[in-house]
Amino acid sequence: MELYIKPLKKLYVRNFFRRQGFGKKVCLVVVDGLDECQDSDVQCDLLRVIAEASKIFLIPVRFLIASRPEVRIKNTLYSDLSFHTVDLKTMDLDQDPNARQSVEQFFRSEFDEIRKDHPEFLDSSWPSEQVIQFLIDKSSPQFIFASTIIRYI
Repeated sequence: MELYIKPLKKLYVRNFFRRQGFGKKVCLVVVDGLDECQDSDVQCDLLRVIAEASKIFLIPVRFLIASRPEVRIKNTLYSDLSFHTVDLKTMDLDQDPNARQSVEQFFRSEFDEIRKDHPEFLDSSWPSEQVIQFLIDKSSPQFIFASTIIRYI
């Protein structure tokens, strides 16, 4: 509650008195790695707080929640009464036709930078196309695998 409700309340009050409303501006709150929260009850409680906050404040706020689709998270989003009046949209990266292309672009760009930083050790043939395709296959559509591989390299 402290991390979401209080800042939203301040934002609402400040902007209401400045402009008598928000106009067309939208506030975006990003919650990344919700599934990384070790306590699944905390994950669900956070989702409920977000749902309730969107009802309480009459401000244009959007929440982008990035997470693996764990069962408790999905159950909360689709079954909890808090979400029955919330405009909920989900995106499954496994179904995103551009995910593979994005991962490939990321790998190629990062490998280019690594080659530029170490020209004395790496030539333009590093890594081989076969290695790049293998890494893309293993990564897609989850970007976390690709970024972890690049950090390791």
